[in-house]
Amino acid sequence: MDGKPVTFTATEIEGLEQIVSAGHKWLDGSNPAYPNLILKMGRAFLEAQSGGRPQELYLSEMEAWYLREIVPTGMRVRGEATGLAIKRKLYPLLLEFEAEKYSRAAGSRYGFSISDEPLTRKDALKGRELEGPGTPTESPSEPEDGEQDSHST
Repeated sequence: MDGKPVTFTATEIEGLEQIVSAGHKWLDGSNPAYPNLILKMGRAFLEAQSGGRPQELYLSEMEAWYLREIVPTGMRVRGEATGLAIKRKLYPLLLEFEAEKYSRAAGSRYGFSISDEPLTRKDALKGRELEGPGTPTESPSEPEDGEQDSHST
């Protein structure tokens, strides 16, 4: 599945379906909901209406931004404050998308990813000599756990 998962209640899905099917457009006249988001909402709406269970949707970054833009915070469905509940689910998703952008940019700029980062100071300094006044130089490596030092008796 493309995008990131977010779970909406049946009532939230009903409110989203009403908003998305209204055909709100961006300022340039395009409708990013057409057709993918409309179909996602339609499927979730039908499933929610038949079972009343929460539905997990996978939203792309553009779809999440679009929903954030068109869902009014004060929207209510059957007396339930669904607009606020929806936005409270969208913002963490949008922050996740943003964090990934910065993470990828940092990785390409500095040449490492989070999984490449050293785990400890010792790992970071392994195999490097530190130069300059008052800085230690590399000392012989300590034996790893389970290894015996060949110089010990």
